[in-house]
Amino acid sequence: MAPLLAGCLAAGPAATATPQAVVSVTITSAPGETLAFEPAETTVQAAGPVAMTFRNDSSLPHNLVFTAGLIAATRTVVEPGTTDQLLLVPPAPGAYPFVCTIHDGMAGTLIVRETVSSENTVAVPGAWPVPARNAAQSMAAAFLGE
Repeated sequence: MAPLLAGCLAAGPAATATPQAVVSVTITSAPGETLAFEPAETTVQAAGPVAMTFRNDSSLPHNLVFTAGLIAATRTVVEPGTTDQLLLVPPAPGAYPFVCTIHDGMAGTLIVRETVSSENTVAVPGAWPVPARNAAQSMAAAFLGE
């Protein structure tokens, strides 16, 4: 007996998913015994996944654990000279704090800003991006003298 798939079929032209670009960012620990993330604050423009690499440049073990907005952390303690990678999907633009739970006071923030598609915008110095006109709109504007 064939499975019933009628409820899953789309009418009209086939839809294709547009893959979202992965934004990469690297956070390191400060060298030696300094208890700090470098940079302590980093900003990315992302409308999709963020691949965060944590590289431990310290002489001490560390981890990286998000404390608000994201449920994400390094898999284990990251030993000196090693790395771990997290694939994050921020739910929205905003500030996402993270800490090392091994060392009190070692903290940082990932700031996610919304991206603006350059494919459908026109840059105007000092103004917000505005949607570009399609060919029909451009012809109509030319005809109307706009």
